[in-house]
Amino acid sequence: MKTSFSRLCSIFLLALFMAAASGNAQAEEPESTPISSPFKLSLHGELRHETAVRLQKPQEISKNKHFAYLELSGKFSRSFGFNVSGRGYYDSVFDFPSPLYDRSVERDQQWDAELRNAYVDISAGPMGLRLGKQQIVWGEAVNLFFADVINPRDMREFLLPDLEDIRIPLWAADLEFFFGNTHLEFIAIPVLEHDRLGVPGSEFAFGTPSLPPDVELNVAEVRMPANNTRNGVYGFRIGQFVKGWDLNGFYLYGYDYTPTFFRTIEIDEATERVTLNVTPEIARKRTVGATFSKDVHGLILKGEFIYDRERNFVVDDPAHPTGIAKSDYFEYLIGMDYTFSRRLDFNAQFFQQYVLNPIDNLYRPDRASYGSIWFKTGFWDNRVEPEFFAVARIPRAGEDSDFMFRPKLNFNISNHILAAVGADLFGGDPTGSFGQYEEKGRMFVQVRLLF
Repeated sequence: MKTSFSRLCSIFLLALFMAAASGNAQAEEPESTPISSPFKLSLHGELRHETAVRLQKPQEISKNKHFAYLELSGKFSRSFGFNVSGRGYYDSVFDFPSPLYDRSVERDQQWDAELRNAYVDISAGPMGLRLGKQQIVWGEAVNLFFADVINPRDMREFLLPDLEDIRIPLWAADLEFFFGNTHLEFIAIPVLEHDRLGVPGSEFAFGTPSLPPDVELNVAEVRMPANNTRNGVYGFRIGQFVKGWDLNGFYLYGYDYTPTFFRTIEIDEATERVTLNVTPEIARKRTVGATFSKDVHGLILKGEFIYDRERNFVVDDPAHPTGIAKSDYFEYLIGMDYTFSRRLDFNAQFFQQYVLNPIDNLYRPDRASYGSIWFKTGFWDNRVEPEFFAVARIPRAGEDSDFMFRPKLNFNISNHILAAVGADLFGGDPTGSFGQYEEKGRMFVQVRLLF
């Protein structure tokens, strides 16, 4: 584990490099700043500040985070290129006189410095190989993860950051072949990671099943498989473009990156003290999936289908020996994209999830239907861009809804300075994916400096 001193040094050096890059940046091209070099290199980055305030009383600041991001990419020839990027942040909310969170949350979320991407691209004829630390994206859902199953996720701020920031890059080999309208892809991931979840007491810690009263809780470290070829993640995807239809099918021999919390109960006969031992483990998962998209006179139709074999699910039954039951699982999404009058970008999605085998006392619904909408438009030469995203569970008889609304107003002040204000609102079933955070609704402001 990295020491606090080394991580702070990493953040300082990252910020120092970014400040140097900013001083040399060309004003008319924030996305890519060429460096004087015989090679084709570009250096760019971002400084960002985000503040969030809870809407529920007490209306306290829940986040005051400062980001620094730097990316160096280049191409030495038509067949060889590279990309290296790093990111660091510091959340000064933990420095406020009256701390909102305890020390365990501070240790987990106050600051971080990490290498995001570090890969080379090699191409030869119909073949392309990306080798190194990277994100591999197979899904097309808007603001949600469906066929996007390869990279684990940083869920400490739920689904609120951009998906690119939520994904945890992995050391991997991604080999692709292109033959006319056919696309083949093979991936191998020898080094494993798991989802990063909010620790208890953090703003977006996941809800847990009810426990018996007066129980001592003992949570072990996450048990990970050893990093070797036998325990690696492997998958392939085949795509075909047929009469305007972009069709893809894939298989992934991977893992459920969200730890499975196996539990056992011990009772001391002498004192009658009850201890609940929880052991988080990363479990194997076999996934078969398919995606499609089709442009019909400017209307983009798309869909994603996922089938998992013997996935683990939490059982809300203290008498259950492990608290976990297995079932096959199926989910699908159908969506559409359309731009109205060349001004309003619109997306709508409908998706359903099925736990296929009957499980008694299942903690989540065995079947759920959801809908989502997203739209964005612009005024005054797109200097001001209203944006809105909403997702909600469609309740069955006797069920509560479960929803998240995200209104946002973007300000494109210049090519280098962007700002936004908005809200993240939750409600519905207190055990639902969104309703569990009903009291964590917030207003936020964001300022970004690009160079």
